[in-house]
Amino acid sequence: MRILISLALLLTLGSCATLSEAECRAGEWGLVGYEDGAQGRLPEFIAQHREACAEYGIAPDLDQYLAGRERGLVQYCTPQRAYDLGRQNRPVANVCPAAMSSQLDRANFRGRTYRHISDEIAELQRDINDYQRQRSNLDGTASGSDVIARSLNGSVSAARFRILQLRARRAQYATWR
Repeated sequence: MRILISLALLLTLGSCATLSEAECRAGEWGLVGYEDGAQGRLPEFIAQHREACAEYGIAPDLDQYLAGRERGLVQYCTPQRAYDLGRQNRPVANVCPAAMSSQLDRANFRGRTYRHISDEIAELQRDINDYQRQRSNLDGTASGSDVIARSLNGSVSAARFRILQLRARRAQYATWR
């Protein structure tokens, strides 16, 4: 039974195609190329489309695909897109003109910095929630509970102060400029 399930899973994974039969038959290779360019895909990605469409006896039009991809790269290779990718903690694909790389790298770095600061804020907020939960679980009659409660209150205050600092710093990275 396990072998049959494994085989079915492999066949399902192996049949994941980049394009459906309808998309292959539509033959809108300029649009397919545009979408791939806008996603920052390398020109070699057409090989996956070629493989997907081969089972329907259809071959991509390379010239239309590459022209469309170039138009899509204009949308992809922008500082705003590089920044947005950074905020997703993703790099910029190496598909843009070399003359733009410095600007795109800076924008991506700003986005990543924004993301890392946001992650740190979220972690501190989780810590605050944990401290507050611990404080609410304290038995007020137990020995030393006042000391523990004060310590937890201090930890909450320190974390809140750090969040304020981080929010101010994050504001400096709120845009790609």
